[in-house]
Amino acid sequence: MALDANGNPLGGIRNPYVDVAIAKYSPVNTAVEPVIATRARTWRANGLQGAQIMCRLSAWQEPMSPRS
Repeated sequence: MALDANGNPLGGIRNPYVDVAIAKYSPVNTAVEPVIATRARTWRANGLQGAQIMCRLSAWQEPMSPRS
């Protein structure tokens, strides 16, 4: 996958979150241990494994430093 200067993917249908980036978005997200308290049934029923499943369905956002 080709990346732009900010580390975000190129191509596809782009939107303002990527074209005027204030963060780098990564498709890989991981769960933390211990699992945070939540009411989500998947997490409660499956613990860390459930949290990892849910994290794979979401992205990770890393803020960029402000530019002057």
